[in-house]
Amino acid sequence: MLSYTVNTFHCVLTNNALLPAYKGSTFRGAFGVALKKVSCAVRNKVCADCLLSARCIYALIFEPTSWQHNLSRTATPTHPYIIEPDTSHQTHYSIGALFCFNVVLFGDHIHSIPYFIYAVQIMGETGIGSKKGGGRAQFTLREVTGADGSQIYGSASNRTFPSSQTLTLKTPQVNSVQTGKLSVSLKTPLRLKSDNKLTDKLPFQEFIRACLRQVAAFHTAYGDGDPPLDYRSIVADAAVVKSIESSLHWHDWKRYSNRQQHAMLFGGLLGNISFVGKIGQLMQIIDQARVTHIGKQVTFGLGQFSYVWEPESE
Repeated sequence: MLSYTVNTFHCVLTNNALLPAYKGSTFRGAFGVALKKVSCAVRNKVCADCLLSARCIYALIFEPTSWQHNLSRTATPTHPYIIEPDTSHQTHYSIGALFCFNVVLFGDHIHSIPYFIYAVQIMGETGIGSKKGGGRAQFTLREVTGADGSQIYGSASNRTFPSSQTLTLKTPQVNSVQTGKLSVSLKTPLRLKSDNKLTDKLPFQEFIRACLRQVAAFHTAYGDGDPPLDYRSIVADAAVVKSIESSLHWHDWKRYSNRQQHAMLFGGLLGNISFVGKIGQLMQIIDQARVTHIGKQVTFGLGQFSYVWEPESE
């Protein structure tokens, strides 16, 4: 079983702002800087060489290592959070404008939400986005709500509240075979590699392989371990599922890397695609992948999708 929470941050801009069309990378970069500022006890030190990294919130969240999760030394654990920005492409905001974004936390890190709240407060004071047009976008955090709508944090009291909004993903199972139509809508750019190259196609076999990879990674690192699934058989059976009605297209977007100190292109697939075939037995895996996202750079919110499943009537 894998526990997770969906935390919605409600913010109010305190100046006019210019933000990128896709905001996930901006939020993630600014959040990392703020979290290190509020949690790191040893400044200017590489986390891997720090004696405190096993207990440091920043190291555990931003630079998790294999030994912290009982993985092989060659395995790289996935990060325990996903930032889901507003998917609108709005770039110009006026003072007083509201904006929201989600932070999804997994495993024991659901209890780290006060650190996330404090870091977002620091983000608001420092500002995010471009310096063009007068400076970075500054904001105040009004409240944080859970998936059930309950208030987790309120600025009026400046304290957190207990919430019953913890959700769980059970160990996925492959159920009885059922034929039907699966319609998938890619909400944010999907970056998948095939033969070690980014691909602009999405056959069902690649889609289900990406779902399996991500779901297994989260269960292994933050749940009860690697799900006991016959991965080879599932991927092999997926090869006969056909794709129809595709409107997928490649979308390029640019982000600036503070670590590498230059702009980078991060393109991916967007649009809709439908599949038909024996898919019903895989719906638990697909539904969980909807929570974890799929592909590369999911911490930015990439690889987010929704779906509609229409089983064939008997």
